Amino acid sequence: MKKTLKFLSWMFVAVLSVLSFSSCSDDDEGHPYAGTVWEYEDIYESGTITTRIRFADETKAYYEVEQRNAGGTIVDNTSSPYSYTYSGTLIVFRPQQTGKANLEGVVSEGVKMVLTNTSNGEEISILT
Repeated sequence: MKKTLKFLSWMFVAVLSVLSFSSCSDDDEGHPYAGTVWEYEDIYESGTITTRIRFADETKAYYEVEQRNAGGTIVDNTSSPYSYTYSGTLIVFRPQQTGKANLEGVVSEGVKMVLTNTSNGEEISILT
C-alpha cells in the first residue's frame, strides 16, 4: 500500500510539472511578415521591372528594384535596407541609408500591400 501511494504521489508530481511547462508556452501565432516577400512586376516590350519588399526578419526589410531586358538578363538591381514596425495593417519603413525615402505599406485582405513613398506622397505600387 505504501509503495502504491508513493508511486501515485510521484506520478501526480510528474503530471503537475508537465502541465505547468505546457501552460507557460507562448500562444503567439508568430510574426506576420518576417520571411515573406511582396512584389509587383511591370512588363514592357523591352523587359520587366520588379518592385519587391523582402522582410528579412522581425525588424529588417529590403526595398528592391530589379530590371531585366527582354531576354531576361538583369540589367539593374538595387537593394536598400529598411527597419520597420507594424500596427495592424500599417507597416512603417524607415531607411537605413541617407537619402532614401520613408515608406509605408497598407495591407488589405492579407494578400495585397499598397506601398507609398511618404516623403513625397507618391504611391509606388501594389504588391502581392
